[in-house]
Amino acid sequence: MYKFTWTKKESDFKEWNQFLVSTPQGHYSQISHWLKSYKSYGFDYDLLIVRNEENKIIGGLGVVISKFSFLKLCSCSCGPIVKKDYTFLVEELIEHFKNRAIAINATCCQIMIPILKFKNKNIEPHCLDIKLKKCLATSNRGNIIKSVAIVNGFREVKIDNTNNNIEEDILKTFNKNTRRNIKRAYKNELIIKYAKTINEIKNAYRIIELNAKTQGYPLRSWEDFKDTLIEMVNDDICLIPVCLKNEVIKGALIVIQTGKRLTYISGGTIREKEDLKTGHFLHYEMIKLSIKKKYNFYDISVGGSKGVTKFKEGFGGNHVKFNEPLYWVLNKEKFYIYEKTIPYLKKHKKTISKIIKFFK
Repeated sequence: MYKFTWTKKESDFKEWNQFLVSTPQGHYSQISHWLKSYKSYGFDYDLLIVRNEENKIIGGLGVVISKFSFLKLCSCSCGPIVKKDYTFLVEELIEHFKNRAIAINATCCQIMIPILKFKNKNIEPHCLDIKLKKCLATSNRGNIIKSVAIVNGFREVKIDNTNNNIEEDILKTFNKNTRRNIKRAYKNELIIKYAKTINEIKNAYRIIELNAKTQGYPLRSWEDFKDTLIEMVNDDICLIPVCLKNEVIKGALIVIQTGKRLTYISGGTIREKEDLKTGHFLHYEMIKLSIKKKYNFYDISVGGSKGVTKFKEGFGGNHVKFNEPLYWVLNKEKFYIYEKTIPYLKKHKKTISKIIKFFK
């Protein structure tokens, strides 16, 4: 009745991406571009889809396979994704995921299932509203695979589309400092433009790279991430809003549109003596775009330093968490070695990935 298939066909990836864009549960970490981006580390990827009798995709999950010497680790972030009426397939999808890990001789496998830790009516349509049974009985809890980023929930900037004065109402949910900075930003004659061409995307990413270097946080290099970014923009999955003043770039964001929402991924601004409040301007533009698209929230994203988190909280961005990831140990001897080498693998992931790619 339902057909489960592991695939790497481009036609399946294209259909899967369309499914993620149109389905409220869709998540950027599941899109094919994101899965494939891990190739820059020498990792592999796979996709499991399930079709109904009409041969339409009704669910699935994307997997990243990390490789370190004789160790293989299977990771799924924010999956499975299934249509609302097919949540009964979730545990079967997870079982297929586990069996796939066993088949490729993985050391362990881990999955972050999008089930909310606490109730949130506004976010629930974007998550799985089920109680797991079988997989809970056999799994462990915790984030054991550090080589692939997992996303624990959303940072929700709530939008109430039932109100007549949506912008006025949403501004009231921001703190005073954020409201003041937004007003200041719009007095600075800033202009928003979307990067489309390769040069425009590259110039925008340079700002983000510079910001990461200045602030001291990790970011994929342009060489590692350019193909992914360009393809996502060309496929209308990614937006790169750029802030200009007098035709000079002052800041840029990377925003993904899947799951009936906009999700902020990363960004950067030029730090100058005159603070133009570029970050406030760009994020408020994304909130206005979310209102225009009638989305019920803007995901300003989880993670970041204390300063970044404080900035996001200024927009009323509350962290809505998932339950902890589940993982299965599939080879105890190799897992013991893996646990002992986790700190080294995390610290030297880039170096190891270069070695792996060299010998592939």
